[in-house]
Amino acid sequence: MTESQHDLTLTYDPNKTWAHFLLYTEPERGIIGASLNATVKIERTSAYVQEWEQRLRRCTPNPLHTTMVDNKDIPALFHPCVEEDKESPSAVDGTGCTCYRTSLDPATGMPVVSWHYRTSTGDSPASILPWKTDSDTPIDRWTHHTYAPLGLRDTETCTSLIIDRRSGHFWLRSDHGTLYLLPERNGHGHGLEGASGRGALADFIQQLVESEGQDTSVAAPRKRTPTAPGIEAFLQSPEARRTQELSLTDLRNLAV
Repeated sequence: MTESQHDLTLTYDPNKTWAHFLLYTEPERGIIGASLNATVKIERTSAYVQEWEQRLRRCTPNPLHTTMVDNKDIPALFHPCVEEDKESPSAVDGTGCTCYRTSLDPATGMPVVSWHYRTSTGDSPASILPWKTDSDTPIDRWTHHTYAPLGLRDTETCTSLIIDRRSGHFWLRSDHGTLYLLPERNGHGHGLEGASGRGALADFIQQLVESEGQDTSVAAPRKRTPTAPGIEAFLQSPEARRTQELSLTDLRNLAV
């Protein structure tokens, strides 16, 4: 099966969310997941992660949320947090917790599953995770799982690309001021450390420059003009290893 951005364009309704999403299933093997969209795991917080978190809307689990956990963990999507019910099946010793929280990203319509890992001390019981820490400080953290979009809304253009080294993720900001996870296709990740990831990111930046931020699609690989050497050189430099928000002007200067 092939697809194009045109095939995935949905009617825009400002009162509703939107998503470009195709589901992949192998019923006989119990496999279900995204066909096109890359999965995203956010383990470390940052100012950009916090901005994204603040817009999430909690909701009851729906079928898309079940694609983000193992089949055996699907019932746990419906368990309350220990903060809401100390007798929750996901509660550990009355204060620890391994619950899930389901929400929706209203900017994209993508499902978000957040796993809660909380202990009453710094020690990690083997029943929660198979490692221990030397600290007595209680651990209380959330790990988010979601899908990357395949592009911004047709009514929005990209005004800046963000390198968020603290969280380890990349973001786009639109002309509406909305923060998006960098559009990414399943199996074609962006990064700074490996040649493949750098190449994909360089191609994406080249695409943003050539389209003046209007083409943010990664729905299907396309032939593009060769990537500007300045973009590739920047992505391999120490300068790219710091958190920064690069405007379209900044990206154009790299492509000179």
